[in-house]
Parts: sequence; structure tokens; C-alpha cells
Amino acid sequence: MEAISSDNYTFLDSKIENLLNNLKCQDNLGFAQDYFDPELLSASDIQIANHRVRRYCLIATDTNNNSELKKTLKLEGYDENFSQFLIDELDRYGYACIEYRRSSTDCTQLGNKIAEKHHELTKTYFHFQVIKVYRYFFMNLAPQLISLIHELCSLKSKLARTLTNYLSNENSFLSTFVQNENKLWKHFRFLVLKRLLIIFFSFEEGKRQIADFYLQNFSKIYHLSLPDSFGSVYSLLKLSVEFTTDHYIIKYLFGNRLLCNIIDAMSKIVKTIVLKYGEQSTISNMEIDRILLVGDSFLRFLSIDLKIESCFSEFEPELKREGDRIILLCLEFDTYEFSFDNYFTLNDSRLPQIIFKLQEILVKFIQWLCLDLKTLEGILRKQLREFKRIITSNPSEVEDLTYRYDIQNQARFILSRIFFINLLVFGAVNHNLSQKMNNKILRDEKMLLWVAQPVMQSLSYRFTFNSDDCEETRDFDRFINFFNNSSDIPLINIQTLYILQILVSKLCPNLFVKHLLFSIFPILHKTPNLEEINQILLKIRQTSRASQSYLLIIIFNTLYERLFMWNEEKLLYSLIEKWIIHYLALGDKQLDEIVDCLSDHFSAYQPQPECISKIIERVSCVQNHQNSSLILKLKPEYYKKISP
Repeated sequence: MEAISSDNYTFLDSKIENLLNNLKCQDNLGFAQDYFDPELLSASDIQIANHRVRRYCLIATDTNNNSELKKTLKLEGYDENFSQFLIDELDRYGYACIEYRRSSTDCTQLGNKIAEKHHELTKTYFHFQVIKVYRYFFMNLAPQLISLIHELCSLKSKLARTLTNYLSNENSFLSTFVQNENKLWKHFRFLVLKRLLIIFFSFEEGKRQIADFYLQNFSKIYHLSLPDSFGSVYSLLKLSVEFTTDHYIIKYLFGNRLLCNIIDAMSKIVKTIVLKYGEQSTISNMEIDRILLVGDSFLRFLSIDLKIESCFSEFEPELKREGDRIILLCLEFDTYEFSFDNYFTLNDSRLPQIIFKLQEILVKFIQWLCLDLKTLEGILRKQLREFKRIITSNPSEVEDLTYRYDIQNQARFILSRIFFINLLVFGAVNHNLSQKMNNKILRDEKMLLWVAQPVMQSLSYRFTFNSDDCEETRDFDRFINFFNNSSDIPLINIQTLYILQILVSKLCPNLFVKHLLFSIFPILHKTPNLEEINQILLKIRQTSRASQSYLLIIIFNTLYERLFMWNEEKLLYSLIEKWIIHYLALGDKQLDEIVDCLSDHFSAYQPQPECISKIIERVSCVQNHQNSSLILKLKPEYYKKISP
């Protein structure tokens, strides 16, 4: 198994060739007869088999679009049944043998011919390998070997310990597997994960060994891209699922700088984005899929409820240390400029997905940092110092922000201030911040407006896409996704809502309204000398009706809405309830229709069916039955809870 996992084919081939040469040699015929019954295989039979096993196979590997390959194979003369058989093999195992016992030249020429035809038809690539027959034999044998090892180790704990001791060595099969995981077929990856590595979890020492191995190989596991669509299912990344269900492993991982490894990986992701997009090149879909998969894995770790973990105090020093590193990471990201016009067209929509995932991870980090008030205030103080350093070196950053705000000059994703806003929201809204810290942050009007720039930028984009001159090639949802981390919430974004409420409570009303209007209506930039609110309102009457209506919605919700930022369960419950109320206010709905539509809107949160049923029962009543489906209407007392 170690040999077939290696990307160096000579590792296996040289050993098999030596064995075959011994079988072929007349002087060693007795050696061959020790292995084969002479009544079943003569010396001549052995020599013929020896020749055949050195021939070559043309192997197709998973293409991510196997159904299209079937059309190509049929055009190349393969019949319907055989083509379907190959597709079934590809879907099940991740590889299939198209030609067997042919010459190397024949296999290579045929592979290139199929690849050329496939690209011509589908504009996608056909991946193939030309390998020796005996390598193909061992590829088929590997699942049997893994199943045998799993069965033996399940019966004998001593064998299990022997296996884990061997696999945890630096130069073992597992090390080779990690290095070449992205080149191996999916069925083999699946069996290694589900039959071999699972043995580590059967006893405490094994758990420590697999955790050590995971940390030592963290960079490789999270850096190498898998070549097929099954990466999310059959990958070492999936170890995080097993880890997060085991208290012992979680404690061990976080006690051995898992957070440090996660921040390092995030830094590499940021550099990948900057390098690729800075050179106006693109990141492949495979690479983006890998980054998103990595983000999901990190979110599993960061979704652990440390409040109920007795070991939280042990992680506290690392949390403070990594909090400092997150600040530096965000500040570094701020320095990179992105041209949003290029990144949010219908043809290029995946950069926002990556940054959206980064923001999700940051929010989870923030929830951890907020578990301890001293840690939270320490991070805020350090970030404030960095902000003041930036402003001191460039005082114009905070001068006349209201009147010179121009969205075209803000073509950056200001990650450090997004991070700070989330910290501020978690701290201020939940009354965790001391009065001294509140005063330091919230009484400096210039600093407050400067920090709030990402929110105003977000609103400006919302109004741009509500305007009549919005370009059809742009995608509004992707912009909101990018800035707000809220594409699955059908109400105004929570982060935006809270920062607006903070501005309302800390600024004089005249300044707040003026800043809001100048930030979101580009038409006002042409006449910055407008001072009176009435003059400004008259000016924006020239804008689209949609923008004016949306302005009223923003103001109403800022004054009216109160959500539960800290308690995620209450927040989700509140959002779902509001959505159902507004949905039923539009008209009576079938129960199935409500559930299906709600599931789409809140897919990122995966609400429990019991929670949904409880809310529906609370806010609605049965109107009648139609085709065995319930028709529900909103209870009269909930109409007063409707907001724009």
C-alpha cells in the first residue's frame, strides 16, 4: 500500500520487476514451483503470464463529469454497455481500466486521442494514466488488504497498537499517503480514512498519536488540492469531524497550538488570494473548492462550545496570542486593493465566497475571544493602538469623512475594521465592555465614523444596486454576500444594524443623518457644501424611488429592531420567527411551501425541524386543507410585528 501510494512508480515497479525476473530465470524455476502448482501452471504458462503482466493498461481517473465521458467513449467506438460499465467504475472507485494488456505506446496514443476528443466536445479535461498490469492488480488488491488489517486489528488490541505505532512513524505509509493524497483514487482514500485511521480512535494512546500526526502534517493536509468532487467526503480534512466529537483529542489539539496552525493556514489563503488576483490571474475552481473545504474544517473546530469545556482556561494564553496575530493578518489584508468591478460580475463570482468564508472564521474566533472580558478588551486595546498609529501617520484618514466619502476611493475590503466592528458589537451590545473601554471607543466621533466605514460602504453598494442605472452584469447578492456575511438572512444584516444603532446612540442626530445620506447617495458628492438636512433631502429626491424607499427601511429597522447578538440560539429563533411572520403576511401558504422556502433562506444555519415546527405553531393557525396539505395563515396579533 505504501508503494502504490507513492508518486514515484519505480518504488513499486523495481520490486515487482525483480520478482518477475526471478520467476523468468530458468535457474530459479524451482523457486517458481514453490509458488505455483505445476499441475495447474507449467513453466511455459508462467513465462506467458510473466510477459503479459509487464504489459500496460490505460486507466481513466475521475473527471468530475463522468457522464460526459460516456459520449466521448461512444464516439471513439466503445459500445454502450462497456462505456456505461466504465462510468460506473469511475463513479464508484475513482478509476476505470479502458484498455488492458496493451503496449505503452498504444495506451499513450489512445489516451491522448480520447483526451483531445473529450476536450473538443466538453471543453473539460480527460485525466488518464498509463500503468503496468501488475500495478493495476495491486490497485484492486489494496481494498482487500485494508479490510483484512481492519478486521485483525478490531479483534486484537495488541495488533492495533502495533499498527498505530508503525503508522505514526515519520516515514510510514501514512506519511506517503498524506504527501500524495491529491493523486490517489477516491475509493482508496475512503478506505484509508474509514478502515485504517479509525483504528487510532479505539484507545487513548492512539488518539494522541493521530492528533500528533495531524498537527505535524497540518500544512500538507490543508494545502494539497484533491482532483475530484469527492474531496469533501474522502479526505484527511474529514478527520476534523472525528476530532470534534472527542473531548480528549480536542483538549490535546488546542493544548498543542492548533489555533496557531489555523491562523498560519488562513495567512496562506490570504496570500493565495492576493497573489492570484493581484496579478489579474484566476484561481482554479479546484483550488477555490479546496479553500472553502478548508474553511469548513476550521469552522468545525471553532464551533466547539468552549464555555462548557473545563479546559478553556488552559487555552486562554494561546487565544490572546492568536488574537494578536489575527489583528496583524487583517491589517495586512487591508493593504491590498481589489477592483470590485472585476470581481463581482457574473463571470467571476468566487472571490467573495472565499472572503465570506474568512469572515465566518473570524466571527467564530471573536466568539471565543469574547468568552473572557479581559481577553476581549485586551484585543480591542491593541487594535485601537494600531488604528491610532495608522491615523497618526495619515491624519487625512479621519478628516471630513462625511463630505469626502466616495465609494470609488474605497475599493478595499477593510478586514481589520470588519473584525473590530464584530468585536465591538459582541462587547457593546451584550454589555461586556467596561465603561472605560466604552468611552475610549465610542466617544471619539472621528474614530467611530472611521471604524464604521465598511458598514457605510456596504450600504452604499446596496443603494447602488437599487438605483436605476445599475449595470445588469453585476450581481447584487454577491456584493451583499461579500460585505455583510448575511446572504442567508432575509432581514437587514445584523452587523450593519448594530453598528448603525451604535452610531445613532453616540452621534448627534444631525451628524448621523448627514453622514448616512452622504455615504449612500453618490449624487451628494457633487455638492459637498450642502449643510441643511432639508437641502440634502431635496437633492436625493432626484435619485430612484427604490433608493428612497430603501432609506426609510434602513432608518426604521435601525430604530425598531432589537436582536440577540450573543445568544446564537435566540438570534436564530428570532430571525426565523420574523421571516415566517413576514412570509405569511404576504398571504396564506401551504406548510410544505413555508418549510422548503425557509430551508433555502437559512441553509447556512441548518435549523432543527423541531425549532421550525414550534415557531410555525406559535405564529400561525390552520386556514384549511388542500390536497392533504395544511394551509396556514398568520395569527392577527402578529401583524403588528411586521417591519419593512
